[in-house]
Amino acid sequence: MNKKWNLVFGLVVLTIVIVVILLRKHSAPPEVTFLDETKRRQGPCPGEVKSVESENKKFQLTSNWYECHPVTRGDLVFYQYSFTRPAVARRVVAEPGDRIAVKKDRHQHWNLWVNEKVALNSEKKPYEFGNEKHDPVLALYTHQNNGKLKAREAVVFSEPIAGSLDSGMFGVVNADDFLGKPEEVSKP
Repeated sequence: MNKKWNLVFGLVVLTIVIVVILLRKHSAPPEVTFLDETKRRQGPCPGEVKSVESENKKFQLTSNWYECHPVTRGDLVFYQYSFTRPAVARRVVAEPGDRIAVKKDRHQHWNLWVNEKVALNSEKKPYEFGNEKHDPVLALYTHQNNGKLKAREAVVFSEPIAGSLDSGMFGVVNADDFLGKPEEVSKP
């Protein structure tokens, strides 16, 4: 009798595992904007203009913009930080050629310094990010190449608060992960 229950239990567990695998395989997060990298880079530059949504904001996205235009400080970019999550709009706060550093302020918050000046958000306040107990990921980059960003490298932050799905979390990013240049068309 015990062997029979073990067999039944094993079949139930196996059935549950198969159902979970099939559900994961056929469900994806909503509005994932992943594009095949090779196909995207072979497309026209700039690419088509289309409507996209990110974090409850609507944008007109000029796709493939950064395949033929330089990354410029102040640009709003549509950043693909994950192949399984929707892209996000982020502000470029440091561009190729800039020198970056991270320093703690008097309140023990990490701030980004670009070309020896503290980087300010849209509210004219320093970006604060990271954890006061540990060096942020951006600190790793400042030790390499004297903190100077190479071609196609950038630092991007959320507006107005940094640290959420941006360089405060991921560090220096590459323009190859920018799907295009968005323009906000409506605010929540």
